[in-house]
Amino acid sequence: MENSKSGFRKQCLERLKKENKKPNRLTDKKLSKEILDIIYSKQYKNILLFIPFAIEVDIRYVLAKLKKNNRFKLFVPYIKADEMTVSLYRYPLRKNRFGIYEPPKSNSKVKIDLCVAPVVGFDASYRRVGFGKGFYDRFYAKQKKIPYTIFLQRIVCKSKTIVSSAYDIKADIVVAKKGKI
Repeated sequence: MENSKSGFRKQCLERLKKENKKPNRLTDKKLSKEILDIIYSKQYKNILLFIPFAIEVDIRYVLAKLKKNNRFKLFVPYIKADEMTVSLYRYPLRKNRFGIYEPPKSNSKVKIDLCVAPVVGFDASYRRVGFGKGFYDRFYAKQKKIPYTIFLQRIVCKSKTIVSSAYDIKADIVVAKKGKI
């Protein structure tokens, strides 16, 4: 089953759903602190984060901490017509058609320095396996300079083989329950 991207995605989603039945507050807080340590240690200014839903690491703590600090500009994905752009992280948040919360659209043509992306899994080449819509991949393809990229997941779901395509985004580092990979 792991030989195909869709089979690997399905396998990872099953593991994530199973993991989601357990309380994850402590794990999510620990992972959030690891993300903050990375952000504070570098000179990142424009940061692309995400607003989590159930099976993703709850990084609302990260969003709240960074929002209080004027050193950073926070952006989150904004989906319109099957295309991802970024929007300044601000309120009010509304659910889009995928069930993901997002802020009002802002005309944000900005160079992202750091991207923290949720992943379903990743393969032996450290390329992202997401939910299958390709939003991040198409967004990255339009960037002049690829941002430093952190994949974030509660549990490590890594394929021993390469199941990704060349256009799938690649991680600089993976942060998961077992530490940095």
